[in-house]
Amino acid sequence: MKLSNLQLFAICVVIWGSTWFAITYQLGSVAPEVSVGVRFLLAAFVLFIFCRWRGHSLAFTRRQHIDLLLFGTAMFCISYIFVYHAELYIISGMVAVAYSASPMINMWAARFFIWYARHRTGEHCGVFGYCRYCAGVLA
Repeated sequence: MKLSNLQLFAICVVIWGSTWFAITYQLGSVAPEVSVGVRFLLAAFVLFIFCRWRGHSLAFTRRQHIDLLLFGTAMFCISYIFVYHAELYIISGMVAVAYSASPMINMWAARFFIWYARHRTGEHCGVFGYCRYCAGVLA
C-alpha cells in the first residue's frame, strides 16, 4: 500500500504533535532521564519489530554500532533530556516551538563552526523571521 504525501504528512503531524502531550503527562512520575530512557527503549523495540517484519538486516559492524550509539546519544538522548526538564517549567506548546527551531540553530552553528558550510541569504532571512516570531510569542 502506497501512502500519499498528504497521508504521510498527517501521520507525522499526529505522532510528533501528540508527543508533547505525552511528555507533559509523563512528567513528575519518574525522573526525566528515566522517561527518556523508557521512551527510546520502546521506540527501539517498535523499530526492531518493524525491521524484522520488513526483512531489513540489522547486522552492523562494531564501528557502526559505536557511531550509532554516539549519534543517538548526541542528537536525541541529550536533547530530549533537556526538553523533558524544560517542560517542568514551561508549557508544552512553547517547548515544541522552541524545539522546532533546532534545524535553524544547527544551520547557524554549522556556518560558524564548520568552515565549509555555505548558506544562501534566504536561509538567514528565514531564521531571522522565525526568531522574531518566537520573540513575539514568548513576550
